[in-house]
Amino acid sequence: MALQADLEHAIHAVAPRATMQPKRVNGRLSGLVIAEEFDPMTHLERQRAVWAKIREELGARATKVGVLLQYSPEEADAVADTE
Repeated sequence: MALQADLEHAIHAVAPRATMQPKRVNGRLSGLVIAEEFDPMTHLERQRAVWAKIREELGARATKVGVLLQYSPEEADAVADTE
């Protein structure tokens, strides 16, 4: 599978209802991830869960993943309101 499909699969393993807005930045796949499942989690819990699954599923290709901003829908709305 392509990197983007594998990345989305890994993210959906943690947050099945997640949406992702991926972009290539400096040769890495980065993006915004929005999921209701993130609502009760702290930022650190989100990062640990998502990155553990990315490393598990992508192996060495995990180095091709860049910054992933992970928000609950409410947080994403708040960020959008400030732009």
